Parts: sequence; structure tokens; C-alpha cells
Amino acid sequence: MNIERLVGSAAVRWITTALGVSWAIAVTLYAGDVLPGRSGQMLSLVIAVGILTFMGFVHASSAIYSMWIRFASALHVVVITVLFGAVYLAIVPLFALMVWPFDVLGLRGSARAKTFWISKRRVGSDLNSFQRIG
Repeated sequence: MNIERLVGSAAVRWITTALGVSWAIAVTLYAGDVLPGRSGQMLSLVIAVGILTFMGFVHASSAIYSMWIRFASALHVVVITVLFGAVYLAIVPLFALMVWPFDVLGLRGSARAKTFWISKRRVGSDLNSFQRIG
């Protein structure tokens, strides 16, 4: 789907206007407590229609859409840098320190542990071994 074809089209503007009116009505109904006992559902409706209205507003104009894409790219760089930095510098070492005393994976085996290691005799290299290799 070609998103640039939808951005700024008349259909998107009409839908955004309809969503804006729906959002205003939902906010009025929520604030007036018109449906008693349904405030949770009304708040969910207000939030959902508000998000859809904002998305429609962003797509209603190509200038706003291009600014939004630039903002999203800059936010992406910042969040990825901070998030991955925090994970690799704080969370991974913290878990490593928590798990280290317990040897959960059994990586530090004792000398008496039974293994399937087969010792091989080491053969020195001489002229015959190099000639066999080629």
C-alpha cells in the first residue's frame, strides 16, 4: 500500500473530521457522566478515538506527516541508544551477578565431573606431515 497516496487526501481529511467530532462527543459524555457505571468504557472510548483522531490529523497534511516522520526518526535514534545502552550496561551485568554464584548452566564443572572429552595425542609436524597435506 502506498501511504504517500493517502496522506493529505480528501478522504483522510473527512475521516479525521468525523473522528474529531466523535471524540468531542465522547469527551462530553464522559465528563457529564451520562452513562452511570460505564465510566471505564467511556474513558477507553475517549482514549481510543483520541488516538485515531491524532493519527488522522498527522496523515491529513503532507507537511505535518513529513515533520512527524522526521520527529519519529530522531526519537528512534534516541530511544534505541538509551534503551540498548541501559540494557547492556545495567540489566545484563545485574543478572550476571545474580546468577554467577549459582552456576545455573553448569559451566564451571568440577575436576571430578564425568565428561565426554577424548584426549588426543599431539603429533609434531615434520616433513612427511607437510607432504601429506599437500
